[in-house]
Amino acid sequence: MQEPLASRARTRSHAIFAVMHFALLTWLISTASASAQSQKMVNWCIGKNNATPEQIAQGCTAIIAAHKTKGAVLGSAYLNRGLAYKMMGDYDRALKEYNIAISLAPRFPLCYINRSAVYSETGRYDLALADASKAIALNPKAVLGYYNRASVLVKQGKDREALPDFDKAIALDPKYGPAYNNRALAKIHLKDYDAAIADATVAIKLVPRSGSKADHALPLGTRSDAYRGKKDYANAIKDLSAAIDLNPKPVYFGIRSGLYELNGEPEKCLPDLARLIELTPKSFVGWQSRCWVNGMLGKLDDAMADCSKALELAPGSSRVVSTRGDIYLKMGNYDKAIADYDAALKIEGYTGGSQVGENAASILYPRGLAKTKKGDQLGGAVDMTIAKRASPDVADNYKRLLGQ
Repeated sequence: MQEPLASRARTRSHAIFAVMHFALLTWLISTASASAQSQKMVNWCIGKNNATPEQIAQGCTAIIAAHKTKGAVLGSAYLNRGLAYKMMGDYDRALKEYNIAISLAPRFPLCYINRSAVYSETGRYDLALADASKAIALNPKAVLGYYNRASVLVKQGKDREALPDFDKAIALDPKYGPAYNNRALAKIHLKDYDAAIADATVAIKLVPRSGSKADHALPLGTRSDAYRGKKDYANAIKDLSAAIDLNPKPVYFGIRSGLYELNGEPEKCLPDLARLIELTPKSFVGWQSRCWVNGMLGKLDDAMADCSKALELAPGSSRVVSTRGDIYLKMGNYDKAIADYDAALKIEGYTGGSQVGENAASILYPRGLAKTKKGDQLGGAVDMTIAKRASPDVADNYKRLLGQ
């Protein structure tokens, strides 16, 4: 197994988000001269009255089609329609709308902030950074410009570089909760766990009452991740359980399963993994993770059945192939274990030598165990030594698997 799911799920994209906002259409429609329908379209276009994305797009389209506005005001309508398309998941149409908005209102920072967010979510980080910087240049007090730029830097792995921008956003708006949340994530990556817990705690308190359940769950998940970094698994489970009560999304069940494993409660993993499989039956992750847990619990037939299903779904996954090797290792079938580890290392592109990443290390270590069990003491020691240099905690996983 690569690593407990609680660890693997901590990716740089986790909970990092760039914020977009509506532009207010800066003209008044007189109730004496405008129809109720016209006023409704304006309200929809600016997102009032809990307008759905479809209603926002409809309202903005009506305003654009009326040909009664121009310049920055018209740009605002395009900007808001772009946001509606983004909310629908249509990033290409959103970008087209933002480009038009910028051509109409080139000095409106919000245009660049919203386009930055879409670039960020589609992995075009250099463009996202450029747009966030442009917004800041136009308005040095643009909180969202600093926030978006910092969040993109975190996605790029530039956590320390992101901190000054998060600090600036918070200095400009001390009640802006998302900045605390994402600064916490940067600090988690930097292993400054106590500071991350402090930031996430502030973020939890600052979620508005009107926020969605997902909004309230997000900083709880972040603080859980910080507690996990401290190896305070009990508090990590407590926070993540609260997040699940608010927003039972699949990834949370997978992460909590990994936390239960790390906390020495593998039997509690199975209900969460069953739920993960129920919610994402076509993903190999739940099946592969349950294969590992069943192996740890000694349910080797069940483990092999789960690994077989995972292999059906992802035959080219080094993680799945190596996990099946782990089950063979526990069964004492060292030849088949080594064959699976060799295959998994080939998928990883490892051809030998002492330079390995964490994924390859998590395969080399059990291969070393299998070689040692077969009597190849030297070969086993070499594999395990290389693995532990790259991933110092790798041995702990196999102590749990093998019950040592």
